[in-house]
Amino acid sequence: MTTVRCRDRGTHHEWTLANAVWEVTVVPEWGGQITSLLHRTSGCPLVRVPPSYRAWDSEPYLFGIPILFPPGRIRNGEFRWGTTDYRWPKNDTFGPHHVHGFVSQRPWLASSDERGLTLSIDQSTETLLETFLGSPVSLRVTYQLMNNVLKIGAAVKNLGGRPIPFGLGFHTTWDLASADWYLKVPPGQEWEMGLDRMPRERLLAKPQVFAGLLEGRPARMITGDTCYRIADGEQPTVDMWNPESGLRIRWAAGEDFRHLVIYRPSLDTPWICVEPYTWTSNAPNMGLDARVTGLKSLLPGEERVLDYSVMADS
Repeated sequence: MTTVRCRDRGTHHEWTLANAVWEVTVVPEWGGQITSLLHRTSGCPLVRVPPSYRAWDSEPYLFGIPILFPPGRIRNGEFRWGTTDYRWPKNDTFGPHHVHGFVSQRPWLASSDERGLTLSIDQSTETLLETFLGSPVSLRVTYQLMNNVLKIGAAVKNLGGRPIPFGLGFHTTWDLASADWYLKVPPGQEWEMGLDRMPRERLLAKPQVFAGLLEGRPARMITGDTCYRIADGEQPTVDMWNPESGLRIRWAAGEDFRHLVIYRPSLDTPWICVEPYTWTSNAPNMGLDARVTGLKSLLPGEERVLDYSVMADS
């Protein structure tokens, strides 16, 4: 059985979903993201929790599970897709580029029922998306608990009369301060990365940042800001486990999520971001086959439904 409750914190609302295995906190005003994910059976927090609004606002992508629409970087905030030139805000602190889309710092509307919590973008965000995508879009995200599974669902629909470029991702930020997690990824290839933290148009024959991750290695030994393409036919799942407690967690994204990013700036950083994307960073500017970059279109009237699940096995 899942319980859903809402607490008014004055400046924002905290929605909590809980069952015997999970306790999940979502703040609609803070980008609609999960801000806390507690495995209740073990008492272990899985994601980095923002201690305050000021902390979250200063690093909105580095807590919990932010929603990225679209995800990743766009070089110089510009690209040409079809016959349309797109110019997006240059909001990347690492260079004059665009990063992580338009919804992760916007307030969302929330409603609940016995199944869980549903969030949708408000009118101001719809207007923002239409300005930068060139077509009105609806975006809805659901959070549900089903025994040992947290299910996140996203539904995106093109409400306009022209196709738009489509990309979606989640900036999952694991907490490394509470447990010594190991990390394992599915087979694939690491992109050669440029100094601008975007992939060059070449996949590496041998992994560098991702070396040893097919077998699994301690997350605390990993650093980088690196893109990775999951091999065709492989399931887009990432495993984390704690050898001391025996707790194992599987992060399973839907088939559309063929790309990963790992971000951890230093060996002293008490967190690591493991981010599933439907396209790789800067995909619209890459001169490669869309089947490699993940670049897709969302046609007029088309709705795409995607899922991202967290499963516990202790």
